[in-house]
Amino acid sequence: MKIKSIDVATYRLPLPEPVEAAAAGLMTGFDMVMVRITSSQGEVGCGYTAVHQNQGPSIANIVENVFVDLLIGKDAALIEKHWFNMWKAHHYAGRGAPLSFAIAAVDVALWDLKGVILQEPLWKLLGGFDSRVKAYAGNIDLNFPLDKMLEGASQSLAKGHRSVKMRLGKPKLKEDIARVEAMREHLPDDIELMADANEAWRLDQAANALQALSPYGLVWVEEPITPDDFRGFSHLRS
Repeated sequence: MKIKSIDVATYRLPLPEPVEAAAAGLMTGFDMVMVRITSSQGEVGCGYTAVHQNQGPSIANIVENVFVDLLIGKDAALIEKHWFNMWKAHHYAGRGAPLSFAIAAVDVALWDLKGVILQEPLWKLLGGFDSRVKAYAGNIDLNFPLDKMLEGASQSLAKGHRSVKMRLGKPKLKEDIARVEAMREHLPDDIELMADANEAWRLDQAANALQALSPYGLVWVEEPITPDDFRGFSHLRS
């Protein structure tokens, strides 16, 4: 099955209310780059990648001006080969996030197309054994005051969620601890609580924070430090 055409579109998704994360600051919206790949027989696979506002056009430009020529007329089933070729084609100019986000949109579209052609859902095609997965609510942001944060958790529980994730990264650790403590006391004991620090801390700060957070039984603390500090994560894990 050959790749006949690739269409790329960029969308701006404004948020109904600004949200804040330590690494990104105050966010008022997101960009989404949508890739639609059509086969020679007319099947369509869709993939997308979401990024911060104003970052979408540069990613769409990579897909349109680098990847399309690499893929048109090629066998749609050779997904890993296409991934390698896309990576190699842009390797010299940059191996970081813009390229990875652009590849992701195409890669997902190719997997979706394969699922459409084989008439199999992706979870089964990729070796999954259960059509159900756990989900969590993550609408509790760093800029929300305490009462708004707790109310957001209550709304999530009312919608049926049994797991909740909140953000960390206040200027002082004691503020984060107070917010986690309030949230844990607010939630029933059988509700899972996770936290995302969004790269807020240095390694030493993260180690102190994890120790201070240990009494609250968090399922995980996400991105306590920058995501490419592999030795730092190894140290924290130990």
